[in-house]
Amino acid sequence: MQRSRCAKSVTDDMSRQRTLAVPWLASAPAVVGAGLALTLFGSYTRGLEESGVAPGNAVNRNAVLPPVIAEQAELGVRHAITPQLSLIGAVFHVGKDIPALRADGIFAWVGQARHRGVEILLTGRISEPVSILLGGLCLDARIGGQLADAGETGPVTASRPDLVGFASISWRVPRADGLAFDGSLTHQGPEFVDRINRPRPSGYAGINTGPRTVSAAHCRHPFCRSGARRCDAPRRLAGDRPPAHRAGDHFPPAAGGCHGRDCLGTARPNPPGSSPATALCRCTEAPP
Repeated sequence: MQRSRCAKSVTDDMSRQRTLAVPWLASAPAVVGAGLALTLFGSYTRGLEESGVAPGNAVNRNAVLPPVIAEQAELGVRHAITPQLSLIGAVFHVGKDIPALRADGIFAWVGQARHRGVEILLTGRISEPVSILLGGLCLDARIGGQLADAGETGPVTASRPDLVGFASISWRVPRADGLAFDGSLTHQGPEFVDRINRPRPSGYAGINTGPRTVSAAHCRHPFCRSGARRCDAPRRLAGDRPPAHRAGDHFPPAAGGCHGRDCLGTARPNPPGSSPATALCRCTEAPP
């Protein structure tokens, strides 16, 4: 629980309009494990949202409406098909009051917007180089209240498609650091283009595909060289001391032979006959 204080004022040449709201807001998330691969989750949230100022053509122009309290509830389940691939499904509800210009010319609260829907998502890796994202959303967006009852607005929220689907796949090219090929397919169902719900056009589908470069995160190990794309610090650091040698360096073996902790990269015996002849260990980037 939290208590918020929201104040807003608008000043023009004639007057100054001000509003103050101090509501209590609640939030309650919950996550419950139902097995090794199954997780249940849910949440309830109350939040503040800007409600606007009365337009210039309203009887109460520049009137500042108090912020509206929006409520959102969600309940879902996540199933880990594999450690890298998950299936997620959820139902949700979002509701809030909406302001508009009434028939008498006053800008005020006139109804409620209510969005309910179901969403499903399959995301993760199906193999080491291949990632997928498949999902869909079914939405029921409704408006109720004075304007809807009087027929001045339609019962469905404008610009909210009732069905959205998408699918994408990404393949990182083996042995080609930073190169990947992506493909995606999206589908959006029809939607009303205005608030009186005039006949809506059909939906659309889109396809995108092509290569892209993947920026590998720089190694953050304190002994990695600046800008290294892969960790070239030794995995075993004796006493966390920095390694003394870099790739291409030759050095005499320590007790027990050539050790990776002695260089940045991989340490291995120097091939017989290579220079210098007295050095028996060599620091290299690649594994032996």
